Amino acid sequence: MKFLNPILSTYRAYTNMARMRRILSVFFRNGLGMFFGRLRHFVSRKERTSAVDGQTLTLQERLRKSLEELGPVYVKVGQMLSTRPDLVGIDFAKELSKLQDHVAPFPFEQVKQVIQEDLGRPIEELYLEFDETPTAAASLAQGHRARLKDGTNVFVKVLRPGAVKEIRSDMNMLVFLADHVHANNPELRFLMLPRVLRHFRDALLEEVSYINEKGNMRRFAQHFADNPGIHVPQAYDGLCSDRVLTMERIDGIKIDQLEAIRQQGNDPVLLTENFAGLMLKQIFTYGFFHADPHPGNVYSLPGNKICYLDFGLCGRITQEERTLFCRFVVSILERNEQHAAQLLLRLCEYEEEPDLDELECVVGEFLDRYFYGPLSQLDVPGALQQLYVVCNRLRIAMRPHIYLMVKALGTVDGFIRILNPDYDLEKQLRPALQEVAFKQFSPQKSLHQRIEDFLDLLDMTSRTPANIRKFTGKLLDGELTFQHEFPQYEDYMRKTTRLHTQRTTAILTVGILINSTLLLAFNLPPKVGEVSLLGAIGLIIGIVMAAYLVIDLLRNS
Repeated sequence: MKFLNPILSTYRAYTNMARMRRILSVFFRNGLGMFFGRLRHFVSRKERTSAVDGQTLTLQERLRKSLEELGPVYVKVGQMLSTRPDLVGIDFAKELSKLQDHVAPFPFEQVKQVIQEDLGRPIEELYLEFDETPTAAASLAQGHRARLKDGTNVFVKVLRPGAVKEIRSDMNMLVFLADHVHANNPELRFLMLPRVLRHFRDALLEEVSYINEKGNMRRFAQHFADNPGIHVPQAYDGLCSDRVLTMERIDGIKIDQLEAIRQQGNDPVLLTENFAGLMLKQIFTYGFFHADPHPGNVYSLPGNKICYLDFGLCGRITQEERTLFCRFVVSILERNEQHAAQLLLRLCEYEEEPDLDELECVVGEFLDRYFYGPLSQLDVPGALQQLYVVCNRLRIAMRPHIYLMVKALGTVDGFIRILNPDYDLEKQLRPALQEVAFKQFSPQKSLHQRIEDFLDLLDMTSRTPANIRKFTGKLLDGELTFQHEFPQYEDYMRKTTRLHTQRTTAILTVGILINSTLLLAFNLPPKVGEVSLLGAIGLIIGIVMAAYLVIDLLRNS
């Protein structure tokens, strides 16, 4: 059914034509039209005129202004891009971090309607009390305090009506535009914008699915069921849906409030060790971690307990990725720049593989700057910032969940330094790395892997006769086909087609001009006055075609 893809793509483009025209007009008006040159026919000549030509705005500022003008989903995408300095660079990340949500809460009547549609009963029958004024409101959802019939205090998150449809529509349009930018701007291909925006789209849709968030909470609770140092809020089954999440209300203290934590009766040193241990266990033991541990999402509870909130954004890394990352960290601690460079490359994505010698040299500079001293004095934010610079300079980008993990570790380290400035990172980090290494090379895992390999071999052997029959059958029936992929084939065909069109146009233009000149020279009928009509028309057409050909050559030179 692949032949239907172009038809469906064209259909979606035409159904969203008005929206696409508005998006492109905003980009053109803010001086970003150079990236969408081949789509300029969607925008009127007047709208193509940049409104910022007379202003000294940087490219980063123009992008921020465009996203602000386009609305909440685009602001959200800009905020997500601001967290990827390894991809877009430090300057773009800083500018896009200025983007803020400025969305008024939606009316309480809509809250009641969403709850009744999703939960099947009026709000009065489900809750004893429900505060009509939201305590938190964002571009995609808002939260209300409430109380259940049994007196339990809860917090209810309600998705903004139409949010999912808006995300799908706007993100599909952004992906379409990213495909265009990627195809027509070779100098920007290292950004891998289509892949990045598709990942953002999936992450946004996952984040606004409260059934998914409830599942994340349940998984967290199961992983740490026997750990007294963490409290995972409870979600209430009958009061949850894709658009509604009813969860236990948490009254705690934000993790960066040191004095309030002391007044709470907690020991900042014990809380620090607990917090760090939880994060390392999430990543290296389970490969499933809270990916947004900012102060509003991590609370301190009595008894030196940590409580995470907002499980909409969680990261998942495979066993192989955990092992690679552990080896990368060990190579950094051992200052092995060659090994660190090779492992960094395996943890990243890229359009073209960078020069390995240059990569090793840059990683060596990174190690020289930050890792020739005690780990207790390591400038973690500075080291991470420099690591992002290294990636951006070499045009490589960390895999999405690897980046989420590194960012989460950096955020947690910042809070730990507030709670306990004398915290020894190496004390808890080395045992975690050793545990991963032990699991990787343990006899039990080796035996299990050998058994899996043997079963795979048996399965492959059992299917071999059928595969041979299928192969020979297609070969004898003449149905066997081979597929080849040619790098940069589309660019080559585009350039070839353009050259062919230019040559054809040039030949036609010369022919029309020669014949028109002959008609005028011999003054052949039909005539208007003393001038050959066909000759005059032909000469005008020839001049127009010649002008078009010159402009096209200059534009594509």
